[in-house]
Order: sequence, then C-alpha cells, then structure tokens
Amino acid sequence: MKIKENKGIALITVMVLLVIMTILGLAVLNLSTIQIRGGNAVRKAVESSISAGSGIFAVSGWMVKNRSAGVPKEIKIKSGEYETYISVLDPNAVLKLRGYSTKWRGMVVRVNSSSPNQANEIARIEGIVFVPVAPVGYGNEPR
Repeated sequence: MKIKENKGIALITVMVLLVIMTILGLAVLNLSTIQIRGGNAVRKAVESSISAGSGIFAVSGWMVKNRSAGVPKEIKIKSGEYETYISVLDPNAVLKLRGYSTKWRGMVVRVNSSSPNQANEIARIEGIVFVPVAPVGYGNEPR
C-alpha cells in the first residue's frame, strides 16, 4: 500500500530540482552580464585616459620641435580624441639638465588635456613641460 501512496513523489522531486537549477542558472547568467558591463566600463575609462595622455605628448612634442608655445589648432584638438589647453608658467626659465654641460634656456608650460569616452565621462590629465629654446645644436633646433 505504501507504493501506491508514493507513486507521484518522483515527478514532484524532479520538478522542484528543475526549478532550483533554473534559478541558479539565471543567477549565474546575471552575474556574468554584470561583470562584462563592469569590464567594458573599465576599458572605456582606460582608453579615455590614454587618449588624454596622447594630447599632452602631441602638444609638448610639437612645442619642443618648433621651440614655440603657439601650437596650431589641429594639434591641440585631434578629431575629437583629445583637447588641450596651454598656459606658459615661466617664459624665461633657465635649467641645468643632468648630463649636459651647459644651461638650457626655455619656457615652462602647463598642458591640460581632456578626452571624453563613449559614456560621456571625461579623463583629465595635466603635465608641466620644459620647452628648450637655447642652446641650439643639441637636437632641439627646428628643421
């Protein structure tokens, strides 16, 4: 008689296990989706910071090569990747650089660079650059 009373228990057990496994599977799927979104946000923030840094390198490289703080607009803003602002802090700086036997004259310039990412967050980087103007003959003269 006990066999007839327990006849549907296997079906109920399988159904309960199926519901539990479905809930666990959905939870794992949800967690992996959240981690993928978080990873994309970090990647976008890093790309934005690298782009802002490239603005400082582009502008300071142009200033050193041309010995001038008059950077053209196309160098300051490159196709929406970065935007830089320049302010000359000391136009008559004199530095004795380590490893060189002569004093260098130049200007100390603050370069602020910013770059937006796709999430409209902006990475900002600031750099202080010494732009040598004299002496010539050390690889800093314009070509």
